[in-house]
Amino acid sequence: MTLLPIVERELRVASRQRGTYWLRSGVALAVIGIGMFIFLAGRRQSPAQVSLLMFIWLTVIAGLFCLFSGARATADCLSEEKRDGTLGLLFLTDLRGFDVVAGKLVASSLNTFYGLLAILPMLAIPLLMGGVGFAEFWRIGIVLLNTMFFSLAAGMIASAVTKSARNAAGLCMAIVLGIAGLLPLTGAILAGIYNWRTLPELFLIPSPGTAFAYAFDMNYKSHAEEFMLSLILIHGLSWAFLIAACLIVPRSWQDKAATVTQLRWRDRWLRWSLGDSTERAQYRARLLDVNAFYWLASRSRIKPALVWAVIAVLGCGWLWGWMKWGRDWTEPHCFIVTALLLNTILKGWFAAEACAQLAEDRRIGALELLLSTPLDVRSVLHGQFLALCRQFLWPLVFAVTLEFTFLVAGLGRTHSERGLWIFVWISGLIVLVADFWALFYVCLWKSLTARNANRANSAAVVQIMSLPWILYVVFLVLLATMQFAGGPGGRGSNMDGIAFVFVWLLISLIVGATFGFRAKLKLESEFRQVATTRYTQPVSIWTKLFGTGQPPVIRDS
Repeated sequence: MTLLPIVERELRVASRQRGTYWLRSGVALAVIGIGMFIFLAGRRQSPAQVSLLMFIWLTVIAGLFCLFSGARATADCLSEEKRDGTLGLLFLTDLRGFDVVAGKLVASSLNTFYGLLAILPMLAIPLLMGGVGFAEFWRIGIVLLNTMFFSLAAGMIASAVTKSARNAAGLCMAIVLGIAGLLPLTGAILAGIYNWRTLPELFLIPSPGTAFAYAFDMNYKSHAEEFMLSLILIHGLSWAFLIAACLIVPRSWQDKAATVTQLRWRDRWLRWSLGDSTERAQYRARLLDVNAFYWLASRSRIKPALVWAVIAVLGCGWLWGWMKWGRDWTEPHCFIVTALLLNTILKGWFAAEACAQLAEDRRIGALELLLSTPLDVRSVLHGQFLALCRQFLWPLVFAVTLEFTFLVAGLGRTHSERGLWIFVWISGLIVLVADFWALFYVCLWKSLTARNANRANSAAVVQIMSLPWILYVVFLVLLATMQFAGGPGGRGSNMDGIAFVFVWLLISLIVGATFGFRAKLKLESEFRQVATTRYTQPVSIWTKLFGTGQPPVIRDS
C-alpha cells in the first residue's frame, strides 16, 4: 500500500496545473520589483543601511503573505468536500483522518509554499550586500516557514469544524488574528490600565510577531530564549491544530440529529437574526414588492448590524489611542492610516458579501432554478445591488464623512502643503467609491466562474484592490531607475507630490474601469450561459494567442 495515497495523488494533480508555476513566478517578480524600488530609493545611503531596510520591508511583506495564507489556501479544503458530499466517500475506504488531512494540506498549500520559496532568494540579496548577518537571515527564514505552517494549520482546523466556506475563512482569520494581534493588543491595553512597566510574556510569546521581532540581530542577543520559546510554542500550536483536525474530520462529515438544547438555541438564533414568523412575513412581503432577489439576498437582518459593530470597535480603539497619546494621535499620518484601514476593511467585506450569494446558489443548483422563473438577469443584478446597499451604503457614507472630517482637521497641521493634502483625500474618496462600483460587477462575475466564493473573492480583491498598487510600485521603480541613470537632473526628477498622487489615482481608475466594465458587459450578455454550465478549465493564454495550440504537458516520471 502506498504511504499517504491522497498526498501522492494531489501532488500529481498539482504538477499539471498552470497555477503551480505561474504563482511562484508572479510572487518572485513582485518581490524583485519591491526590492528594486527600495534599493533605488535609498541609493544615497550606505550599502549596509540599504540592505537592512530592504531586508526589513521584504520580511514584513513575506510575513503578511505567510500569516494570511491559511485563509485562502486551506480554510475551505475540507468544508468544500462536506458541502459536495464527497468527504464521507473517502472514509468508506481504509483511509484514516490523518491521510485525508495530510493530503488536503499538501494539495492546498503547495502553491503557497512555492510562493514562499520564491521570496527566500530575494531575502538573501541583503545578506550579500553586507547589512544582514548569516544567522539573522536563517532565523527569519525559519520564522517565515513556521508562520506559514501555523496559518495553514489554523485553516485546516477551521475547515474541519465548519461546512460553510465563509465561516471557515472567518474562523481561520479569527484564530490567526486573535493569536497574532488581539492577544498582544489585549496585553498592551491591560498594561496601560494597570501601569505595568513591561508586557507579560503570556501575551507576547504565542504571537508570530514576537518571533519576527526577536529574530533580528538587534533584539536576538537579549531575547534569545524568548525567540526560541515563541518559535516552539507556535510550532506546537500548529501541530495541535492538525491533530485536532485529524480527530474531527472522520466524525464531522456525518449529519447528526440535533438535541433539544441545540434546537432551542438554533431557534433563538433564527428569531434574533431573522425575526419571528410575523416579522419575517412582513419583511418578506415588503421586499418582494421591490425585488424577489433582493429578499433572497437580504433575509438576515443582522448583517448591517455586524458592519456597524466592527466600525464601533475600530472607533473605540481609535478613541482609546486619542485619550492615551492626545495630540500625537491626531497627526496627519494617523489620519491616513485610519482611513486606509477602514477603507480596506469595508472593501474586503463588501467583496466577500458580493460573492457569497451567487456563488452558493450556483453551487447547489438554485441559480439555475431561479433563472427558469420570470425573473430576468437585470432583476437579479438589481436585487443583489439593493441587498449590498442595505448592508454597506450607510457605512460607506459614514466612511466618506469621516475622511472628509480628517481632511478638514489635517489642514491645520499642513500649512505648507495644503494643496497636496486636499488632493490626497479627494483622490482617496474618488478611488473608494470607484472601487466599490468595480468590486460589485467583478465579484458577481467571479462568483459565476470561480469554484467557490473564497476563490471569487480573492480574484476580485487582487484585480481591484491589489493590482493598482502593484502597477504603482512598478511605476515608481521605473521612475527611480530613470533618475538613477540620469543623475539628479534625470527624467522624472521634477515630479512633485501632487503628480505622484495623480498617477496613483489614474492607475486605480483605469484598472477599476477596465475590469468593472468588462465584468458588467459579460454579466449582461453571458449570465445565463455561464450560470447553467458546470465549471470548466480556463483557457490558457497560449490558446488565446495561437488558437488550437496547447502548452506542453508535463508527464509523470
